[in-house]
Amino acid sequence: MKIDKEEFLVALKKNKDFSFQIDQPCINGTRFFEMVLHYHALLRKIQEPTSFCDPDKKTDKISGAQIIKYLNNYTKCTRTGDKYVRWLFNSLLLLYIDKFGWDKIDEPVRKIFLWTYRIRLKNPRVFWDFTVQKEATEGILLKTLRDVIAPEHFVNCRCPIFEKENESNEQKSKRENQLKDRDKLSSINLNSLDLVAFYGLVRDGI
Repeated sequence: MKIDKEEFLVALKKNKDFSFQIDQPCINGTRFFEMVLHYHALLRKIQEPTSFCDPDKKTDKISGAQIIKYLNNYTKCTRTGDKYVRWLFNSLLLLYIDKFGWDKIDEPVRKIFLWTYRIRLKNPRVFWDFTVQKEATEGILLKTLRDVIAPEHFVNCRCPIFEKENESNEQKSKRENQLKDRDKLSSINLNSLDLVAFYGLVRDGI
C-alpha cells in the first residue's frame, strides 16, 4: 500500500498528543521542539498544587497538593540552596509522572519530598556540586525510579530520611508543640510552619 506523502504530513501535524519519554533518543527537527514544549508544560503543571487535587481539601495524610503548596510559599524558599533542592524534587517528580502518570500520586510525592528535603535539613549550606548534583547522580531514588516497572516498587523502596534523633531539642520541642492538634489537619496552617516542622508532619504520617 502506497502512502501519500501529503496525507501523511497532514496526519502527523494533527497528532499533537505524540507520546514522549524523557530518556528517549530524539532526532532534530519538529519533534525535538515539541518534546521540549511537552516537558516544559509538564514541569509547570507539577508546580501547581491544583494539578494534584484541592490543596485545602481535608485528608487523613498531608496530600501531594499540600506539599506543593507549602514548597511554593514557605519562608526562605527563595534561598539558593532551597532552590537547588526544589530543582531535585521537581526533577524526580517529573520523572515519576512521566513514567507512571498521575494515579495515586500523593504517596510518591511524600516519598520524594522526604528524600530530597532531608538534604536541606541536614546541611547548613547546600552546594550544587557537593550535595545536589551528587544526590542527583548517585541517589537511590533516581536509580530506583529508572529501574522499577511498577509504581508500588518505587513507593516501597527503602531510602534514608532525616531521622528524629538529628533534630535539636529546640526543633523537636517546636515540632511537638505544633503536632498537639495533629488529628485535625484542617486546623494546621501549613504556610505558617517552618521546614523542620512540616518535614516532621509528613514523616510522621499525617
